[in-house]
Amino acid sequence: MNTSLCLPLYLITFVSACQLGEVLTVFPTFQAFFIGFGVVGGMVFYQQSADMSKLQWGMNVVGALFMLLGFFMLITSAHRVQRDSKHLSDKKNRRTSLGWEKEDLEDRKRESMFLEIGIAP
Repeated sequence: MNTSLCLPLYLITFVSACQLGEVLTVFPTFQAFFIGFGVVGGMVFYQQSADMSKLQWGMNVVGALFMLLGFFMLITSAHRVQRDSKHLSDKKNRRTSLGWEKEDLEDRKRESMFLEIGIAP
């Protein structure tokens, strides 16, 4: 019963997350949470936490901290990429009452120069 409920819910949330964000950010996050909750669930179900030494607990905590650090780096990188791409698209679409702005004219001149010599920009 649990698997028949959890798997469709997992797939629905995964697909909706892929529609909202970058796949290269969403997929590792979902995989890490799936594995992390699987490990914690296994520790609880099989009662392994009672037999763990301090070293094993420490290694589990260090592993969880590395996973959280990876999430932080992945999310900040994704936000930076989205911000840069939005800035570039805003710059391309920006127009003034006099026509293209100076930066846009320079970009167009540079692109036409590349096209004249046969190199794709």
